[in-house]
Amino acid sequence: MQPLTETILRSTVRQPLTDTDLVNLLPNASAARRYGLVKRAIAAGELLNIRRGLYLVAPELRKEPLDLFVLAAKIYGPSYISAESALSYHGWIPEQVVAITSAGFNRSRSFKTSLGRFEYRRTPFSTLAAVFREEGQYSGAFLLASGLRALADLAHQRRGPPMDISYLIEGLRIDPEHLRRIAPEELDTLLAEPTRGRAHHFLVNLKSELHRGWSV
Repeated sequence: MQPLTETILRSTVRQPLTDTDLVNLLPNASAARRYGLVKRAIAAGELLNIRRGLYLVAPELRKEPLDLFVLAAKIYGPSYISAESALSYHGWIPEQVVAITSAGFNRSRSFKTSLGRFEYRRTPFSTLAAVFREEGQYSGAFLLASGLRALADLAHQRRGPPMDISYLIEGLRIDPEHLRRIAPEELDTLLAEPTRGRAHHFLVNLKSELHRGWSV
């Protein structure tokens, strides 16, 4: 096992590790020395380079599994789990998602890693209304959109015809009962956000259809 990997596993530092964590773990090492240790650990397959300045010990060597939603929050933030990933987490859609999808206030980014693809899309909202803190499955925590906010973010990101009730039920295969349980107060909170465009139109139309008492 590489010296750096042994040092990490003996420590109590939480993963993923940053360059600052490595400086603290190797206080007497020069920058060149740290770079060499990192490079050798990566070449040995013991350390994964998730993005520049962010590292993980290989899964087979870690003391405990890693929650990918917790990792998503570390890769690019501030961000919260949203769109299809949040809908799947809440049990609103039956499909397994291919990528971990997050939303945030920064520009959109995409990261392809050995652990999967992480997508980040800019949210149309200006606050974290209907976003909550969730404990990770093993350790750590992440921010998670409610089902309604996840739908609004998805409506903002989606290209093509606007999302309506029929698309939610037939296209996304959402159980109508989930839609019936949407709290009017949450709808009004998101509608009060200073946003326009696809997300706002989706929420306006959804409120209208729910108020009319649509049937399936």
